[in-house]
Amino acid sequence: MGSTNAGAAGLAHYTTRVDQTKESEETSAVVNIGLHYVATANATNALPKDSDGDGIPDFVEDANGNGTLDDNETDPAATTIEPANPLSADFPSVSRPQTSASSPAA
Repeated sequence: MGSTNAGAAGLAHYTTRVDQTKESEETSAVVNIGLHYVATANATNALPKDSDGDGIPDFVEDANGNGTLDDNETDPAATTIEPANPLSADFPSVSRPQTSASSPAA
């Protein structure tokens, strides 16, 4: 075992286990040593865990992986559907220039 907890290491939504138990769900207070990968829905499913079923994987909703809801993060345990694109406010919208209905004759 390591010497820190999963949240401090940013590994709350990762696992070393075949049964896909997240580090944050472990009974041990310290993180496992070894290769960590994103925890999936179950041992036979390759999709990342999505605890609230909103279509956004837990490791994406908790971007820093500390297992705590922080500013600018969505709640991986919320039962309501989050905005379709939580990052949309971070990017300016780009619009196409308007074209006239009539084009000049050639």
